[in-house]
Amino acid sequence: MTLRWRKDKPETGLRAVGAGPRGHRLFLDDNEDELAIVSPDGGGWLRPLSGWYWYAMNLPDNKLYNSYAQGEIFETEKEAKAAALAYVKKALGRK
Repeated sequence: MTLRWRKDKPETGLRAVGAGPRGHRLFLDDNEDELAIVSPDGGGWLRPLSGWYWYAMNLPDNKLYNSYAQGEIFETEKEAKAAALAYVKKALGRK
């Protein structure tokens, strides 16, 4: 079983003009079940990028976790991805 990150597809058409940074989605063995999503907080037309957050779902314990709701906003995308991956691995019972 392999955990894999996929970058979100870029916006197209007029939506691409004001698009912010793209997030990432974590999948298990290339299934279509997402385990975690890392998203930017801001960016694009609405407001400046103020950080990154993540949320986890579709885990064996049926719990959802949203770092934004817990007040955890990460400075970089890399930090958010690492935190999300650690949480998912723990929930799956992996090291």
